[in-house]
Amino acid sequence: MVVVSIVSVGALVAAFFYHRHVITKLEFSLLNLEAEIDYIEDVLQTVRNQTNELERMMTPKSQVKKTAKKRGRPVNPNSVRQKKMKASN
Repeated sequence: MVVVSIVSVGALVAAFFYHRHVITKLEFSLLNLEAEIDYIEDVLQTVRNQTNELERMMTPKSQVKKTAKKRGRPVNPNSVRQKKMKASN
């Protein structure tokens, strides 16, 4: 009876240390996984920033800065009519 109780307590101690060993390995692997996920998130954010910068560089300046459109016909400053209008002012 004493031998059975000693063996059972020894088995419980062994099971405890085995469980502790397994849990410690699991924690380390989860920490490594978390670090890898953080690294991947950083890489993805960097790629997003680079693509945004490239899109800004690729867009023509005419699309970025809208100018007001002039109404009516274009004016030729070298025309005879324009020279007469400037002389009369």
